[in-house]
Amino acid sequence: RLPGYVGAQPQVIVWQRSMRLDQLAANQVLIEAGPTLASALFDEIDELHWYRSAQTFGSEGVRPSFLPANPLDFGARWPQFTLSERRSYGADLREIWIKLKHEDD
Repeated sequence: RLPGYVGAQPQVIVWQRSMRLDQLAANQVLIEAGPTLASALFDEIDELHWYRSAQTFGSEGVRPSFLPANPLDFGARWPQFTLSERRSYGADLREIWIKLKHEDD
């Protein structure tokens, strides 16, 4: 949120265990989640924006179950996604992975 900005602001939702993704009245959802919620929602996403930092923040981090130990293995582990874009921001990296559509979708 930018100070003084008067345009549309995103709706902030605090997730509760009883909520389902289909209860949201939104076409786009940005989820900042820990490994449990991120893993639970993985099958529901159409597009994944994966931000990776060269910086390690502690040794106790827990990786969501859908992410492979080696980030380069994502496409092999999840063939229903294709890498759409990769962009560097200094030492950090953003990848956009798009879920492939089936003809019956």
